[in-house]
Amino acid sequence: MAAAPEILRRVWKEVRTAISEPDLGIYVPAVCLNEDAIWPVRVHAVIVSPQSHSVPMLISVTYRDTYPYRPMDLKFISRVPHPLIRDDGSIDLDILKHDEKSEWSPALTLRSVLTSLVSVLNDPTHPDHLREGCVANADWELGSIKTEPRNIPELFATLMLAAMPIDDWQSWRFLRGLRSLLCTYPMAYTSKRTQWYHFLGSIAQLCTSLRGWRPATGSVPPSAASSAKERWIQEAQALLKRHYRLDPLRILHRCRLREDGSGLGDLRKINRVWTVIQAFITDMPVSELMQEASLEKTN
Repeated sequence: MAAAPEILRRVWKEVRTAISEPDLGIYVPAVCLNEDAIWPVRVHAVIVSPQSHSVPMLISVTYRDTYPYRPMDLKFISRVPHPLIRDDGSIDLDILKHDEKSEWSPALTLRSVLTSLVSVLNDPTHPDHLREGCVANADWELGSIKTEPRNIPELFATLMLAAMPIDDWQSWRFLRGLRSLLCTYPMAYTSKRTQWYHFLGSIAQLCTSLRGWRPATGSVPPSAASSAKERWIQEAQALLKRHYRLDPLRILHRCRLREDGSGLGDLRKINRVWTVIQAFITDMPVSELMQEASLEKTN
């Protein structure tokens, strides 16, 4: 069934608006909707846990032809232990119900729903959320946040998009989410290897441009934006320190690409142990590294 243009415009606007909530750890990737789109319309969202471990969670959002008179469907793809979240990922919130008990209003949007969801995640047992008889998962305290391996590439790619400080330095939360995800799934980047190294390169360049930056000192406390910027730099440096070690390899590649090999001395013997050095520094395919080094030589 083709979606009505006015409803599509509303969905598009909602998704675009929901993107800008990095201070709450919410990110919704942009989607391309046109007049030929059909129901249901599906998008993904990411929420980074507000707790210190900052575990990222992947959510599926589905708009059906009953929207906005009925709520969109939200479902956790990641397993999230919570008294109002079932094992299948469905969420027992009154604003998301489709029956006569629903508290949904057409005035609500994806942004307001996700903001409410973050509040529910922050305080699982708050009486405003957890009323008598509404517990959907009695064993929630025994679980932990987990994402199935098949969904890790989507979660990882979305976090990379969210972590760049295009509009708000509060995106440090997504950098921390990346670090958290890589602690649990160290090989998460392998499905997006090229994008991952390009992302790290962009982060490294931005950190270089910010080198020497310090928040203003004095009797006046630093602003929220200044504090967020400082936190973003700290998180970016921590990520780079652990995962970005390509500079030595690029230097060696540039040496190998020299046509005459003059002046390299014993460095020419590096070919004998090249595979060992490469495996130690990175698992990026040789073809990609050679391409980067060739571009650097050309430039």
